[in-house]
Formats: sequence, structure tokens, C-alpha cells
Amino acid sequence: MSNTTTTLLKTDGLNALSAVMSLTFQSLFYGIYCMVITACAYVLLKKRPQSRSNLLMLGGIFVPFVLSTSYWAIQIAEVDVLIETCFVHRDRRNEVTLDDYATIPNAIVLINYIISDAVVVQRAWLLCKAEYAKVVYLTMTFLTFTGLTVFATIGIRIALIIIPSNHNPLRVAINFMQESTLLFSLVTNFTATGVISHMAWRHRRLIKEGLSRLKTRATRTQRVLALLIESGLVYCIFGALVVVFSLVRLPFGTVGDIYTPVQVQIAGIYPTLIVVLVALEQTFNKTASIKFTTIRVDDIRSNREPELAADV
Repeated sequence: MSNTTTTLLKTDGLNALSAVMSLTFQSLFYGIYCMVITACAYVLLKKRPQSRSNLLMLGGIFVPFVLSTSYWAIQIAEVDVLIETCFVHRDRRNEVTLDDYATIPNAIVLINYIISDAVVVQRAWLLCKAEYAKVVYLTMTFLTFTGLTVFATIGIRIALIIIPSNHNPLRVAINFMQESTLLFSLVTNFTATGVISHMAWRHRRLIKEGLSRLKTRATRTQRVLALLIESGLVYCIFGALVVVFSLVRLPFGTVGDIYTPVQVQIAGIYPTLIVVLVALEQTFNKTASIKFTTIRVDDIRSNREPELAADV
């Protein structure tokens, strides 16, 4: 066996190992996603099965689930084709394979980032638009940039199918767009979670100063805010890991190559998990858009219960 053949076999083996590892971790998170989506459907249908808002919400969370399921199925097919062409029918390894055409649906699944970011931006808008309008608008701007880079990525993928070339400048552009999507998504979530955290801190301070008699109601509100903040921070950490892992080199690429498919599943889990958490607190329509500005000093002094209005 020549040195060239040995090198090719080693390279193919490392590529197959990377693909199998990535698929394994992705399958784990996809299984978690299936459990979360099932719990969400059960909670929403049990709560108010005839509610139009619940049905729309249910339909909305199934969009990223369908995208994630399609992405996972394509990854399984890609790994199967990779193993076959690398170890069974090596004479076909340079032919056009499924991987060449799977790049388009793999780019379409990035819409999950838009949906997950939109959920946290919506929470920030409903909670903080009165007090922090400028920050919320800035968050919306970052969300817009995330959407633009995602659709640009899809467009470039289509162009690369039409005009295939190893030296096509669009291949440089696709890497830039993909990295930009991750960065804008990360900044969007950090900004939105940060402004919600500050609002929660202000609300907690007001409660401590003069509203201890409303402890039960306040505790429920704080619990929902804590769920939003903690889940947002965890999602931000996962998003930051994508950037960090893309810089960690391995003999067969980067850690980011293995982890990125996992992040796609997490991007679908996040908005679904938010719906489940808030619905279980039975406060999705009432608590998610509480106007904390309606808590007035006069209410505290006059010993009246402040209004906690909600926008449905």
C-alpha cells in the first residue's frame, strides 16, 4: 500500500470519526428536543386546547422542530454516504454526493437561530419597551442582521450549487456569513437577556422597598423572570461555545465542526423550552408582558395594590 493511499485512508478515517461523533452528540440533543416538544404540546393542549393563541403558538414551535428533524435526518444520510464512499466504494469518493446538495437544507435550518432569537427579543420588547426602548430597538437591529446573514448564507449556498468551483470567491463569503450569523445571534441574546435582567433587578428592589405584602404575587413574577433570565444565559453560553470551539483545532478540523450541529438543535430547543416553562407557571399571557412601570410610589404610600397590567 503506497504512502498516498495510506494518507488518504487516514484522512477519510478522521473525517468519518468527526462525522460520527458530531451525529452522536446531535442525536442526544435531538432526543432531548423530542421530549421538550412533546411536553410543550401536552401543556398547551391541556391548558386551553381551543385557544387560538395556543394553537398558533403550537404551530410556531413545530416549525423549528420540523427544520431540526430534517437537518438530523440529512446528517444521518450524509454519514452513511461518507462511510460508504470512504470505506466500501472508494472509487466513488470523488463523485458528486449527497453532501454536495445537502448544503442548502443545512443552510435553511439556520432559520432556527432567527426563531430562537426572536423569542428572547419578543420577551425583551414586551417587558422592557416602556423603560428601555432604545436598548430593545438595538436588540431588534441585531436580530435583523442575524436574519440577513442567514438568508445571505442560503442564497450563497444556492449559488455555489449553480456555479461549482473550488476557487469560487463565494466560498470565502459563505464562511464570513456563517460566522456573522453566530456572532449576531450571540450579541442579540446577550443584549436581550441583559435588559431583562436589569428589569428584574429593578422589580426585585421595588418589592423589597415596600411591597412585601404582595409576596406571593411578586414571588411568582420573579420566578418567571428568573426562568427567562437563566434560560437566556444558558443559551448565550452555548452560543459562545460555538465561537470558542471553532478556534480549537483538531487533526480532522475543529471542535466547532463537531459542536455546530448540536447548537442547531439547541437553537430549536430554546424557544420551545421558554413556552413550556412559562406555560407551566400559567402566566404566559399575563406575566410575559407585565408593565413594571405601573408600580407607582403613590401606590406604596397609600397602601394600595399596584396594577400589574398585561398586554395579550
